[in-house]
Amino acid sequence: MSALLVFTLLCAWPQDTPEGWVSHTVILSPDLETVVFGRFHNEDGKSELVVHSGRGTNRISQSLNHRSIMRAGAFTADGKLLAAGDYAGITSIWTTNDWNRIAEPKTQKSWTTGIAFAPDSKTVATVGSDGTVVMADWEANKELWRKESEAHATCVSFSPDGESLAVGYASGRIEVLAIKDGTELGAFVADSSFPMSLAYTANGRRVILGCWNSIVALRDAEHRELIVATKQHSKRVRATAVSS
Repeated sequence: MSALLVFTLLCAWPQDTPEGWVSHTVILSPDLETVVFGRFHNEDGKSELVVHSGRGTNRISQSLNHRSIMRAGAFTADGKLLAAGDYAGITSIWTTNDWNRIAEPKTQKSWTTGIAFAPDSKTVATVGSDGTVVMADWEANKELWRKESEAHATCVSFSPDGESLAVGYASGRIEVLAIKDGTELGAFVADSSFPMSLAYTANGRRVILGCWNSIVALRDAEHRELIVATKQHSKRVRATAVSS
């Protein structure tokens, strides 16, 4: 039996945040060595991403400036690209070797609440506060399909085989959609609170949910059955990653 090591990032921010700045987003790299914090300034409206080491203590790159508040982000599986979605519905994509912004496709009409790269790194999925799920080819700046819902979408994650993606909603509902066209393949209800983060295990058999009420739940990805749920802290679970 293989062991699973689950990493969660709580609603706790770097202590070196300057006065007037408010942190609001946290992004965890696949190798668990890099944490990116998004923050904005209360007075002048500036928004930026600040890159830290995995322990969240040492800054390892300059701040990445942006014109709108960043609400969600994700790395590619190899860690070579970073995507961040903002309140304007724009997705900014950076190369992580030099932190150069290489694309800015607009994928949402509302503010972007969740974002994920497909395993091939060429396709990106975003979800919005109006419940819209969008699949796009970010290099070609081309929308592949769009699925609308009346529920507030909160997070999204691709399965490792690249065949499906899971979308979390504020209602607590988790939908599993086909990547090719957004057809619903299944659904289940999260555990007593809406999910803020989703992560599949490397073999795709299980999914980790990080919830608003501080619960971290492990579920069977195929049968949607709850395996275990734990609450060992009192903070919201902003990001989740799994090492197997």
